[in-house]
Amino acid sequence: IHFYKRLRMFPQLSSSLGSSEESKTVTIDELAPDKAGFVLHHFISRWLKNGHKVVIVGLEHSFGHYHSVGIKLGYNLLKLREKGQVVFYEGLKKILDSSLADSSTFQVDDLGLSSLKPLYLEISSLITDNTLVILDQVSMLTCLGFSTPSIYAFCHYLMSMMASMDTCQLVMRLDQAGGRSVQLVRLLQQLSRLNLTVAGLQTGQSRDVSGVLTMQDRGAEGQKGGQRTFQFRVEDKNVKIFAPGTSSAVL
Repeated sequence: IHFYKRLRMFPQLSSSLGSSEESKTVTIDELAPDKAGFVLHHFISRWLKNGHKVVIVGLEHSFGHYHSVGIKLGYNLLKLREKGQVVFYEGLKKILDSSLADSSTFQVDDLGLSSLKPLYLEISSLITDNTLVILDQVSMLTCLGFSTPSIYAFCHYLMSMMASMDTCQLVMRLDQAGGRSVQLVRLLQQLSRLNLTVAGLQTGQSRDVSGVLTMQDRGAEGQKGGQRTFQFRVEDKNVKIFAPGTSSAVL
């Protein structure tokens, strides 16, 4: 109980997301390097605080990266992994090790699910009811040589499988580096209920504003399908969310 009292989420982000926070599928489109990590860790903290299982599929960062951020926010991923509440799946290492083997299980020239079927089967075997799955980050699969149709099929099958389970959520971090990645981002956003975009300031860096966060709830009614834009400031152990132009530095 003491552990969960110390565990930090970001209350202003949670308030801004509202009921959209519980969307079955969430995409995070990172338009500026290293800006969207706070969103991922907000979802991880939220699920851990509720005592649920978290599966992190690492396609870019090591377990140590998530662990060091977690320590700052009040949770120890190493201990949580030992007790089984957190599972870290080394997706990048699995794919690279397989590609170096004599008979690779991954077929990068295949346009369908079969190219990433081993990855899908291993990840799906880790998911139970009440599980958060973090895919971080999906666009790395493009860099590894997998086609847009095969990545799309992999994500679609994973979404469909999780939709049939009780209280599961899939959060995918993406970026638009390169033409094929842009197409992939657009396709996955069409499948997702909540699309978040994290960008830097158009006017350049600011000491008081870290960037811009756009939220689009595709299930919401209203102007632009429920799209709203905020600015944010990342602090040591917190994130401040505010309307554009209302930063204390501006006022």
